[in-house]
Amino acid sequence: EAPVSVVGDLHGQYFDLRNMVKIAGDPPNTKYLFLGDYVDRGAHSVEVVTYLLAQKLMSPSKFTLLRGNHETRLQNCHLGYNPCFKESCVLLFGPENGELVWEAVNGVFDALPLAAVIDNSIFCVHGGIPSSTVLQKCSGDSASS
Repeated sequence: EAPVSVVGDLHGQYFDLRNMVKIAGDPPNTKYLFLGDYVDRGAHSVEVVTYLLAQKLMSPSKFTLLRGNHETRLQNCHLGYNPCFKESCVLLFGPENGELVWEAVNGVFDALPLAAVIDNSIFCVHGGIPSSTVLQKCSGDSASS
C-alpha cells in the first residue's frame, strides 16, 4: 500500500543503503519494498543482509523483501563476483561458521516472495533471471534447454 519507497539492487553496498534510508526516512516511519539482489559484488553483503533482516524483524509490516536472482545458493557462491556472498561469510566468520551462516541466510532467502503488488496496480519483481544452468540445478533438471 502506497506510499512506499521501492529500492532496487544493493549488491553489498551497505553505505548506499544507509544513505537511501537517510533520504527516504527511517524505519519504522517509512515503508520499504526491496526488490532483491542484496548480496555479491560489494564489500558488505553480510552487513546489508543483517541490516535488512533486523529491520524486517523490528517492523515487519513496514519492510518487504523480495527474492532476486542473487538470493540463490548457486548464484551467491559464484566466485566470479568479487567477493561472492559465500566468500564474504567465510572471511568474516571463518570456514566452518561462515558456511553455516551462508546456509542459514540462504534458508531465509528460500522463503522470500518473488513479487509484490502495490495498491492492486503496480507489479514489482526483480528483473534478473539466473542462467538456464542455474535454473536447471535449482530445479534438479539435468536436461539441457
